Amino acid sequence: VPKSARMLTAAAAGKIDLVVAKKAKFEGTKVTFSEFSQKGFQYPMDSRYQETREIDIIIHCTGFKNDFSWLKGVKFEWNPRSWFKNSIVPGYEDKLAFLGWTRPHQGGIPACSEMLSRYLAMIWTGEKKLPEDWVEQAKEEGETLNEYYAEAGGFPTVVDYPSFMTAMSELIGCQPRRPSIFNVKGIIQYYTFPMWPAWYRTRGPAARPEIIYEELSRHGMLDGIGPKALTGLYGSVVVRDALYQAFIGNPLFYIFSFFGTFGKNLGGGWYWAKSKRYAGEHGVNMKLKNVLCP
Repeated sequence: VPKSARMLTAAAAGKIDLVVAKKAKFEGTKVTFSEFSQKGFQYPMDSRYQETREIDIIIHCTGFKNDFSWLKGVKFEWNPRSWFKNSIVPGYEDKLAFLGWTRPHQGGIPACSEMLSRYLAMIWTGEKKLPEDWVEQAKEEGETLNEYYAEAGGFPTVVDYPSFMTAMSELIGCQPRRPSIFNVKGIIQYYTFPMWPAWYRTRGPAARPEIIYEELSRHGMLDGIGPKALTGLYGSVVVRDALYQAFIGNPLFYIFSFFGTFGKNLGGGWYWAKSKRYAGEHGVNMKLKNVLCP
C-alpha cells in the first residue's frame, strides 16, 4: 500500500491492522512485536504487551543513499535547500535540475514533481524565465526551511506541501480557480478536499479544468471532511477551525507580519496563528487578499 490516505481509510474501516511497536523479533514466518505504543486505535498501550503474527511477505523500508558520482565533471553542493525550489542547481540552471527531492511532510513527491516539470518545461522552451534573484531566493528559502524543520535536520528534502504547491502555481501561473460562493458543493469541496495536482489545471498553461470537475462529481459535498459516520463531528471541528482562521488567526498574523517584518514570515513559532499555505515557507507569505479568502 503506498503512503497515502488510503492506508488510514483502510485502518479506520478495519480492513488492515495498524501496529506501532518499537521491537520486532523474526523467526521464520513468525514475527513477535513488543514494546507497543499503538495497536489499531488503542493508544497509549502497556509497553509490556507482546503479540506474535504469521507474516507472508515483509517489505523493508530501509531508504537509500544519494550518489551523484555518475555526473562527471559536475560540481555542486548536495543540499536541495540550496537549489531553487529544491530542484534547479545554481550554475547549471540551463541544463540540470532534479525531481524527487521535494518530500512533503504531508502530501506526495509526484505532485510536487509534476509542478516542477511544468515549470522546467516552460523555462527551457523560453516561455518563462527564472526570477532575477532566484539564487538569493533559494538561499533565503533554504534558511527558512532549516529553521522551520529544525527537528528534522537530517532531511533537507522535506518541504511544506501547501506552501510549495502555492509557490509553484504562482511561478507557472496556474493558481486554482475558486468556485463561486453560490456553488455550495463546489466551495466546500474546494476547502476540504486534498490539494490534488488537478486543482492546478483549472486555469493557466495547459489548463484542463474538466479533470478536477469530473473527479469531484464522483464525490459528495462532505466526503472530504471525514468518514461518513463521523462527518457531523468532524464537520463541526472543520467549521470551527475555518471560522477561527478567517476571522481571528489570519487577520492577527497579517497585522503582525506586515508591520513587524513587512510581509515576511515570523518563523516557526507563529505557525499556530497563520493559514498553513502562507506560513513563509518557499517564499509564500500572506497577502491582504488571503486574510478572508485563504
